[in-house]
This record gives sequence, structure tokens and C-alpha cells, in this order.
Amino acid sequence: MQRCEDLLSLLWRFLTKGSQLDDGDIRKIERTNAFPVLEAAATSQVEPQLRSLDSGGWYIPDRTTLECAFRGKVDLLNLSVKSVLSFFGVFEQLGYEHMALSSAVEEIVKPRGKKIRDKVKEKDLKTRLKHISR
Repeated sequence: MQRCEDLLSLLWRFLTKGSQLDDGDIRKIERTNAFPVLEAAATSQVEPQLRSLDSGGWYIPDRTTLECAFRGKVDLLNLSVKSVLSFFGVFEQLGYEHMALSSAVEEIVKPRGKKIRDKVKEKDLKTRLKHISR
């Protein structure tokens, strides 16, 4: 996992300096089994399997809420969301942003519980609104 992070970080620094990858470089990266993927079906498996970008069937966790919801249910890149976000530009440059978990599913946040009004804050906002509207 650390090697994958290091390689993606190096590649991201290379790309942000204005350098471009040619088609041959991109194909090599796509075919290289360098991405540690945790397989959902293998519950007893602790070690991730190295897979390539073009092997498909796995996702890049790019939101913490989605990673928590889908870990163990789908094959996911075994890197933290924070790590992924720091060099997500590499995946975009390679044209693999569609593998992001947020691209594959729609996240809907629904509030639950009782509404609790904050009357002190409401009064403060109403007072400010009077002054702002003048």
C-alpha cells in the first residue's frame, strides 16, 4: 500500500510540473498490477490483491461516508480517502475518475430525529436581518 501511495504521489508531482504522459506510458500504468485492492468476497483475506486499472470491477474510495458504507461489499482500493484525494488528479489525468465510488453511486443525506429550535439563535438572526435589510 505504501509503495502504491509513493508511486501515485511521484506521478502526481510529475504531472503537476506540466509534464505529460504519452500513450505508451498511460498504457503501461493501466496494465500494471500496482493497485492494492481489497476484495469484498474474501472476508477472511487481510492482504489486498494487486490489480491494474484496466482489470475493472473495483472502485476508488473518494468519500469517507461511502467508503464506510461499501467496505466489504465491493472491491475497493485499499488506501485512505485522504490519500486518494491528495493525488486524485492522477486518476483524472489517466481518465479513470469514473472508478471513484462517488461516480458509481448517488449519496443522499436524510436528516433524522426531532427538530430542535434554537430560539436564541433565531432571535439573533432576526435582529441582524432587520439591520441588513435596511
